[in-house]
Order: sequence, then structure tokens, then C-alpha cells
Amino acid sequence: MGWQDLHRRILEQGGAMDWGAALTPGVLPYLEGRGRVLDLGCGQGHDSLRLARLGFHAVGLDLSGEALERARAAAREEGLGARFVQGDMSQGLPFPGGAFDAVLANLSLHYFDHATRRFVLAEVGRVLVAGGVLALHVNSSLEAERRRAEGAAMQELEPGFYLEEAGVQRCYFDREMLEEWLAGWEVLRLEPLEVLNASGKPKRCWRAVARPG
Repeated sequence: MGWQDLHRRILEQGGAMDWGAALTPGVLPYLEGRGRVLDLGCGQGHDSLRLARLGFHAVGLDLSGEALERARAAAREEGLGARFVQGDMSQGLPFPGGAFDAVLANLSLHYFDHATRRFVLAEVGRVLVAGGVLALHVNSSLEAERRRAEGAAMQELEPGFYLEEAGVQRCYFDREMLEEWLAGWEVLRLEPLEVLNASGKPKRCWRAVARPG
């Protein structure tokens, strides 16, 4: 099952996948004064809509057409100017260089293998203006330990990158992996977190804020 199929199943089950409510407030100080923000892997657009309400020019990118239709409908209902674009970030970002002042990636960059993550990070650097920032959250290796303890089937394909149930692939980062991935970027913030979503489900993850070196 690919990401689009997983997203479709979640939508059919009525899920929202809105972790941003717990994650995004912690990076808003780094976005302040940065008008154009790309919400990378925006899903149903929860973060794009949050940013639009705060006055940002938000653009959401996602692979799932179904999720984006929900995002567009929500934006129309609220009269918000958030824009939504369908695209596969693993094939490149469909925007010109320097198109954004900031990129927000909430739990969207850990679905790729090592080589693809490097490519996507380079694309993020390309679409950022000079001095622009990337604010991201990714799964922690402690989350993988929790999932294994709960009996989840996880086949390691490369260090920290697993094939899980229903064919979903995810990466779980420790500090060393994150620092290696962000080498060449100026890291402004790097910290482990444990957060709860609206239904009380916990997640262990990393927060990083960085700008191209």
C-alpha cells in the first residue's frame, strides 16, 4: 500500500491525521514575518488553514487528491486564501526557486528512504529564499521501539527505515541520523518531543528548524 492508498483508507475511516495542532505552535516563532509558507505533505490542509488564519500566504502540497479536495472545501467554507497543489515531492517540488520564505513539514518526510530524503531536502533548499527556514517534525527511534513493543511487524530495509503493516514504509530518526541528514544546513533548533493528538494518541518525534548553509 502506497501513501495515497493509506491516505484514502484513513479518509474512508473518517480520520483527520491532524498532529499539527500539537506540533505547529512550537515552530510559529520561527515562521513569524515569513509571508510565503509551503506546507509539505499537507494532507487535508489543517496546517495550511492554520497558517492562512494567521495571515500567512500558505500553499499546501500533497499526493492525495482526495485529501486536497477536503482541504480546498474547508478553505472555501472559511473564506481563506490557502492554495493547494497536488504533487509527489519525491519527484521534485513543482515550484520555482526561491518561491517560499519557509517550509513546514509535519510528519511528512519520514516516508522515504535515505536517498529520497536527501533529494527532497535539496528541493526544499532550492524553493526557499536566502535565509528561509525549514521547520519539520519526524518520527523518533523511540516511537519505533514503542511500536515494536506493541507487537507491530517492522522489517528494517535500511538503518532506521522500515516496511510496516499494509506496505507502509517509515523512517524513525535518532539524533545522529537527523544531524547527518541536515549536514550542510544551519540547525537553529533540534529537540525530541512527545505529543498527544486530539484523541489522546501519543507520538514520539523530533522537531528541527534549519536553514540552508
